[in-house]
Amino acid sequence: MIGPIHREFTNELGNKITVSVTGYGNNDREGCATVLIRMAGPSTETTNKITVTEAQHLFEALGDLLYPRGKPKDFQL
Repeated sequence: MIGPIHREFTNELGNKITVSVTGYGNNDREGCATVLIRMAGPSTETTNKITVTEAQHLFEALGDLLYPRGKPKDFQL
């Protein structure tokens, strides 16, 4: 198991959100075989178990959506 890695923040609507990701299994290429993504807020909670390849494509798609001209040099969370 790798993680879990947690992030807690307040979203644009003022809601406290918790996100965690955990890697499971063993995959020689990536270090884990599946990724468990959990997001929880004041009125919702979602859990999704995806493959490493799916996680990589999700990461890339989110980057393309949020930063279509590339990530700013001063980017910080």
